[in-house]
Amino acid sequence: MWPIAAASIGEIVTAALADPTALIDATNRLADVARANGCDTIKGASPIGDSLAGAVASVHTIRLYDATTPATRVLVVDGVLATGAALSLALEELKASGHTNTTLAVLVDLGATGAAAAGQPVTEA
Repeated sequence: MWPIAAASIGEIVTAALADPTALIDATNRLADVARANGCDTIKGASPIGDSLAGAVASVHTIRLYDATTPATRVLVVDGVLATGAALSLALEELKASGHTNTTLAVLVDLGATGAAAAGQPVTEA
């Protein structure tokens, strides 16, 4: 059930972010989360997350994640949290490159199952 629901909701989120006002609002909220948590770098955990990270980095003073560049704290973003698989994979990639100081943010959390699967509290932007 989760993969189908997440895919459908992911399509809805993607369509909603095509509206410039919605994209600006999401970008500003994610930047607020980054600033509130001391994040200087942002990384997407999925295609939607990558788009959001790019949008945030293009208009705010938060760099896109690069494994070769030191970062104080990395904000990992995703559009929809269902199982936590995409966020978990992103966290594993960060850990492998020595970046363990992270914050997670999602636009839509489908329930406690997703947050628990990622192993961290999640901030909804």
